[in-house]
Amino acid sequence: DPQEWGKTEAQKEKERRTEQIFVRWSYGPMGKDGWENLVELRMNRTGTFHKRSRAGETVEKEFTISDEEFTAIDSAIKNDNFAQLQSRSGLPGGITSVITVRRNVKGHSVQMRNYHDPSFDDIANTIRRVILPKVGENDK
Repeated sequence: DPQEWGKTEAQKEKERRTEQIFVRWSYGPMGKDGWENLVELRMNRTGTFHKRSRAGETVEKEFTISDEEFTAIDSAIKNDNFAQLQSRSGLPGGITSVITVRRNVKGHSVQMRNYHDPSFDDIANTIRRVILPKVGENDK
């Protein structure tokens, strides 16, 4: 790519870091159609919302958040000690929610399957409050 020829390695590395996925949050099934939803937020404050119904219908929407909104999500992750959370599972059925956070080269994933943990729920609710209105979604 000719546009890449003029870039230094430092510029290329910075672009790779800012385009890196910072948070992934998946949850579902939701509603009578069994929607599975996925939010991907990149370090550069852009992201994608994906959803797929049990019948195979798919929706994909791009979004951008402000620095303040990014900080709110990042603060929830830090304040609720995400790195110390462990996956938990309740009774069969219900909703499965998975959050993955990647900082630099380290990543941590936590899955809650039909189980409520106040710290995990606070992080998920912060992501929900910031992102879902941007893509015109309501997961209730």
